[in-house]
Amino acid sequence: MNDDDRILCRDCEHFQPRGACGAALAGTLKHLAKHARLDPGRRHRCAGYQPGRDDPDQRTGAERFPGCARWQLR
Repeated sequence: MNDDDRILCRDCEHFQPRGACGAALAGTLKHLAKHARLDPGRRHRCAGYQPGRDDPDQRTGAERFPGCARWQLR
């Protein structure tokens, strides 16, 4: 059983080629520079997470991690 609820950047619909984050580029995430390059294998809790079609948990990052949403979202 895995109790780790963190997500991978590469599993997010906002993750773009070369490690860019579409949510950061749009200015949605105040904790992340717009042109930040992300590690696709990094596990973390991100309020900007947008699940892919194949993710069985279709909640957004803000819904999954409400504590993070308070300080991460604009």
